[in-house]
Amino acid sequence: MFWLFLYSHFYQMNPINFTYSCNRNCNYCFAKGFLKKWPREMSLKELKAVFEWFSKQGIKNSIAFSGGEPTFFSKINLALKMAENYGFKIRIYTNGIFDVEKINIKSPAISSFLVNFNSPSEYSSQEIETLYFNLKSIRKITKNIDFRFNIISPDISYNYIIDACKKLNIHHVEFAPVFPSILGKNKYIKKENLKNFAKYILRFTKDLLKQNIRGQLAEPFPLCFFSEKERNFLVKNVGLSGICGAGKNYAITPDLTVLPCVVFAFKERHLNNFKNEKEVIDYYKKPLNKLRWETDLFPECKNCLFKKNKQCQGSCLAYKFLQAKNFQTNY
Repeated sequence: MFWLFLYSHFYQMNPINFTYSCNRNCNYCFAKGFLKKWPREMSLKELKAVFEWFSKQGIKNSIAFSGGEPTFFSKINLALKMAENYGFKIRIYTNGIFDVEKINIKSPAISSFLVNFNSPSEYSSQEIETLYFNLKSIRKITKNIDFRFNIISPDISYNYIIDACKKLNIHHVEFAPVFPSILGKNKYIKKENLKNFAKYILRFTKDLLKQNIRGQLAEPFPLCFFSEKERNFLVKNVGLSGICGAGKNYAITPDLTVLPCVVFAFKERHLNNFKNEKEVIDYYKKPLNKLRWETDLFPECKNCLFKKNKQCQGSCLAYKFLQAKNFQTNY
């Protein structure tokens, strides 16, 4: 039986990256090396321009504050106040290690928090203490707090995530195999090793369900790595998809460069060069579709039925970007 995959991501967001500065140095971070391209943070003038842009597009609820670490942005509280004045609802992407007394976590503009939670062995005792203190502080304010679990090895235990969910009464985990940024400076899963993670994803999903924790597979994954039964199970329970949202959603850098995805670290067109969101989508549509449907990640993709029916792009487009000889947006 042939069936249709519906691309469903709980949190398809347009990230505003105020700064690529951060207080941590996670080896998997997509933004490794970005600080050399964007060494400064967003100015007040640029911040206002970004909010005006989203307001004119009628976008209110699909905006994220990201980075780098957004709480490192010197104007973060001003940004939250401005977001409130515009009527925006913001999702905060954070590592959770910041001075909770200096950040207005009670801002009405904040709709939810997505907190990266690495293995406890990667934190100092002080960082772990700060992280748990902040998580408890946020949890008192809102139930809308989720963990993000970044998978770089099928040997990494995820029990600490489940334990933290129980302790803090958190019921959602977004998890993601780590893919490369186009700078290729972060630690990521080599494409030839992706298949090794299929059983891991299945096992993690089942263990989350046993604990009444809702999971979300945050990145596209090759559909052919699963049986039909497994695909149906993962689509239903964690939103498995073979297609990403690159181009339909976009990221804004500290100098207002508009990127089709957060991992695409090239300096392309400035926000002021686009009259509206449709122009952004149209600008990146052709080159992204060229990567999606005319570039094969694996030899098996060439005659794949999922690809033929445009249900699966193979995996993250960053892999294809890194192996492409010419990626041009100025068609």
